[in-house]
Amino acid sequence: MNQYMVVIKLPSELTDEFIALIPGHRAQVNALMGRGIITSYALALDRSMIWTTIVAETAASVDEILETLPLREFIEPTVVPLAFSQNVSRLSQHVSLN
Repeated sequence: MNQYMVVIKLPSELTDEFIALIPGHRAQVNALMGRGIITSYALALDRSMIWTTIVAETAASVDEILETLPLREFIEPTVVPLAFSQNVSRLSQHVSLN
């Protein structure tokens, strides 16, 4: 499996239709995170961009994953293959012998 950074540009004007899709979008993101497909998800304070890391076989697979997001028709993603991605929560996980 490979890792990809997806930089998502959000629309400058958030319509009622867009806002109505946010709960479903968040639920889908959470489901993908639960399955380990999305490994990080961050929203810019000004709500103009999202950065997310996705684990997938190919960039085409990332596009298929993005197609499952309710906000897909409103976003402009750029997919970048990563050499690696580190995450503090992954580094701090350890097995307890207790």
